[in-house]
Amino acid sequence: MKWPPDFAASTPFDMKLIVMGNNQVAFDSVCCAIIGVEARTVEHIRLASERGFGTMDLSKIQITGDVTLDQARTRAKGFEVGLVRVEKYFEGSAITAYAGPPPDGERTDYCWGGCPGAIEEAIEILRVYDKECDKKMPRMHIVFGAYEGPIDAKPGEKVVFIGDCATWQGKLGEKTVSIESLYRDRSTRDPYTAKHSDIYAKMGNVLGKLAKSRNESHLRLEGCPVSVAEQVLALVQLAGTKNPYFAPTEMVGFNRAYLSWRAVTAFKRLKGEAYQRQGASERGNAMPVMKAADAE
Repeated sequence: MKWPPDFAASTPFDMKLIVMGNNQVAFDSVCCAIIGVEARTVEHIRLASERGFGTMDLSKIQITGDVTLDQARTRAKGFEVGLVRVEKYFEGSAITAYAGPPPDGERTDYCWGGCPGAIEEAIEILRVYDKECDKKMPRMHIVFGAYEGPIDAKPGEKVVFIGDCATWQGKLGEKTVSIESLYRDRSTRDPYTAKHSDIYAKMGNVLGKLAKSRNESHLRLEGCPVSVAEQVLALVQLAGTKNPYFAPTEMVGFNRAYLSWRAVTAFKRLKGEAYQRQGASERGNAMPVMKAADAE
């Protein structure tokens, strides 16, 4: 999904729309309505609603704020909706994309919700904050998944392998390159021990990798998926575009929110409150109604 080509040049920053909610099904349903999609046709929203996690009926959703639903729809006019494979998305641009299948455990031949989708979002963000984004973008190649074909990279053109599941063997110039999978099956991941790097840590990590690969033909970004933030930061450094995180319109609000988050999490750690807690948790109005099994 993306904004029309002239959105970045024609839309002032005060036209941005921020949507918040306390029920995920209702939230997603309203967002669908804003961009002209029938929520019932989006399977994960429909399934969640049918299991009692929230309503898709707009007449039953309380919508408040300084923008009405009709006004939000007007702002989103021209928003392009649809899933586009990353190879097709970058056709005609300075970037050539190559996508192989994700690991067998993902049960799909293309990772729609992972790294390829994140880089499309990253490019759209950069276009909003820098109208010269496409002109500044150098010739480069990006690779996702287990890609087995050729990479037509000329001398000086960077090849970026994105994601833990990226694999490739071949020659870039005169150098033989072998990219091995770093993928770990999701069943081996423990949500109670998962760690999350903050944005400044990600900035440092990306800058470090780019510095080390400055004179190399290729770069590997690790993650499953590699976040939109990391891909934005990598493209900013590779293309010399404006950094959205340092935009005058965003810096104060962004850093205020960042410092507030760090303060809250630090206070909770001092109190001994874990971020993830074992056992059932309250879901408020999103809790489904559970029917007792019939006694035998």
